[in-house]
Formats: sequence, structure tokens, C-alpha cells
Amino acid sequence: MEDYKKEMLELLHRYYRPIGEEENRIFASTAKLLAMFRGVIPHQPIGEHDVYEVLKDAGFQIEKGLAQDENGDEIEVFLWVLYSQQT
Repeated sequence: MEDYKKEMLELLHRYYRPIGEEENRIFASTAKLLAMFRGVIPHQPIGEHDVYEVLKDAGFQIEKGLAQDENGDEIEVFLWVLYSQQT
């Protein structure tokens, strides 16, 4: 499992940073990030707990944001704050 967490961290730092410019700020849920990682890492070895641990250990912050629930209603949720390295 540690090898996958290391790979997740390397992928995360290739495209995102825990601090950065306001115009590069992105909000993402743990589930969304898990789906991104599952594009290259097998489904069974990783889960949301692993994504949470990697993001916390890497110093990414959590802020309150807005999302839509299943009915399309806006709800408040806590999301990870990432800063894109792409301009």
C-alpha cells in the first residue's frame, strides 16, 4: 500500500500544490480525487481513507464550499483546496 501512496503523492505534486495564487485555486472532494487516482492505480488497493491521508500528510487545506446534492440543490460541504500548477 505504501507504494501506491507514494505514487499518489507524486502525481498530486506534479499537478497541484497546497499553496498558491488565488486564480489557480481549485476545490475537490476526496471522492473526486480518488476517481482521478483510479485512472492509473488499481481500484482495490486504494480508497478514500488513503486519499485523505495523502492530502493531509502533504499539507493540503480544507475549506467550506458549495456543491450540488442529488436533487440539484446547493449544499455546504468541506472540500480540499488545491492550487493548479498549470496556467
